[in-house]
Amino acid sequence: MGAQQVAGARQPRLHGSGRQPQDRRDLVDRQLGEVVQRHRVLQVPRQRGEQRTQRVGTRRDEVRRGARGPRRESVLQRPQLELPAAQAPARGAVRDPEHPMTQRNAAVAEPAERPVDREEDVVQRVLGVVAVAEPAIQVIGDRLIEPLVHLAEVRRRADEPQLRARGAVGVHGAVQARSKSQDGPRRFMKRRISLPRPLQPRPFPGHRAVMNPAPLTTLDLVHGELLVRDWPNTLRPPFGLVRTGSELRGHARLRRPVREALQTAGLAFQDHVAPPPLLLDDTPTAPEPTPSMLPCWLANDGRGIACCLPEATRLDFTISALRTRLQPALVVTRDSGAEINWTTTLAGHGLVARPGQRSAATVVTVAEAARTMHWRARRHDLLVVDRPEQMPLPAVLAVLDGSAALLRLGFVDAPDSRRLLRWCSSLGPVLGVVDAALRQQRIELHLPLPPADRIGYDEAWHTFLCVFDVFVAAQPNAGFGTFVQQARGDPKQRPGLFAWHRALQLASWNRNKADAVAELLARHRDERILVFTPDRRSTYELARTHLIAPVTAELPRRERQATLAAFAAGRLRTLAGPRLLDLGVPEGCADVGILVGGGYGRNQHHARCRRIATTGIVYELIALDTVEVGRAHRFGRSIAPATAVGHAGGW
Repeated sequence: MGAQQVAGARQPRLHGSGRQPQDRRDLVDRQLGEVVQRHRVLQVPRQRGEQRTQRVGTRRDEVRRGARGPRRESVLQRPQLELPAAQAPARGAVRDPEHPMTQRNAAVAEPAERPVDREEDVVQRVLGVVAVAEPAIQVIGDRLIEPLVHLAEVRRRADEPQLRARGAVGVHGAVQARSKSQDGPRRFMKRRISLPRPLQPRPFPGHRAVMNPAPLTTLDLVHGELLVRDWPNTLRPPFGLVRTGSELRGHARLRRPVREALQTAGLAFQDHVAPPPLLLDDTPTAPEPTPSMLPCWLANDGRGIACCLPEATRLDFTISALRTRLQPALVVTRDSGAEINWTTTLAGHGLVARPGQRSAATVVTVAEAARTMHWRARRHDLLVVDRPEQMPLPAVLAVLDGSAALLRLGFVDAPDSRRLLRWCSSLGPVLGVVDAALRQQRIELHLPLPPADRIGYDEAWHTFLCVFDVFVAAQPNAGFGTFVQQARGDPKQRPGLFAWHRALQLASWNRNKADAVAELLARHRDERILVFTPDRRSTYELARTHLIAPVTAELPRRERQATLAAFAAGRLRTLAGPRLLDLGVPEGCADVGILVGGGYGRNQHHARCRRIATTGIVYELIALDTVEVGRAHRFGRSIAPATAVGHAGGW
């Protein structure tokens, strides 16, 4: 400390645990030789009070600095040693020309005239500087040690488990200082420095779990698709969901398995899909007696299929389900006729509210439900599907997959094993099958075709068979549905499909059938009659001829609803229609049924016969030597045995 105090240098500061300057000088001499070689800094005050940093290094650094300009100031250059320059009178006045540091600066100012310093020379010069300007070197040493302390802290965190086991308060960390010499390869010298500050223990993983709890899993619907946020990583997602990070996406019907998986694991979650429950006053009184299948449905968590139930029992089942679970329901029907029938029946029990009010049940067709399920999915939690076997398969699957309802109930008329297996995956298991064999008297009237229609039928059938035989020869295992799909786009097969429709049209409605319908209407004029026609053309012809009310899809909705209500009330005695009468009127509301022709399968044939009371009569008009004979035989197997009546010369 007897050396001259350098102008502008800060006061010496003791670093750490009270080391003396002599110990600090030894520390710099022993540990920082290689670091000072690459970071020798001179700070020279300028005339206007500004400071400029000048870095002196090897010849390679000098050339790089001349080509790219002055280098940026590094972290080790922040605390600078303020010493006057000997040969730079424009930059500052020289205080003492005889000062040893001034002579040292003069030697450093011309690096190009002297060879590159070796490591041993640098260490000797540093020792000389320490002997002259010990306080300033102490400041530099403190600032140079700070980066090394940071490296030691990183090493300490890696060795923390061993240090905690030893219970150390102060720790020694190993620091690697890499040296670079021009005449020798790179090498690493390990040095050990002491940390005077005590270590701060980090929290254990258990503490971190308490401070940062796992986020709560949430269920929501986004554009008709189920979105599960913050799914636990330790839990396997249900089948059908697609993982995107911490989110799961899938069909809305997967809401139930997601809830079951979280409840089984004992994890809390939030369900934003569930609609608000109903009040007990919003539902009518439970019917008496209670449907026999209701306990089975409740035991199966509100899922199941009931087969062959009458319409009155289906209504009681739906009301009881609403009363016990208090959840809004969505009833899906086949067409607008069935929709009007369900709406009228439910409105009589107070389940359908006025527009603008919340109702306990909503009735829609399957086509409308498939189109609007993206916003209907969160407004109901009980899904009731009436006769899914008579609905288009794509529309039914869209409704079942797009609905997020936890409670599901299906009513099936024909308990086909293949169809039941398909619906069980979405609606639930089979709750029971009721023996609903029809007891009506069924009469088949076999009528010959008129001569002109017979010629046209034979020609159309011949054209169809010529095309269909080629198709069967090319694809022996394909069915008639495949032929229809190909014929729509193939110009060579399309005439055969048109001929098929022409043959069915001639067989389903002709002059002989029109005369037979007129005779039956006159015979049962005092009874309620339903005439099931093959198409709209025959319906309008019967309406004009016999002044009966037609029911077709072309009529406005209010007019159809008023017509069906008038027939149910007894103000109208006869209705005629192609398809809306199949489910548009209640079961057993008519005394006589006339099946003129046409049809779309066994289910539709069975539904038409159920509109007739058990004490009524069903007339089925069949054209002789046509495709209707085989259809009547296939469709009538599940109906009561028929009495065939043949007519050789017409009606």
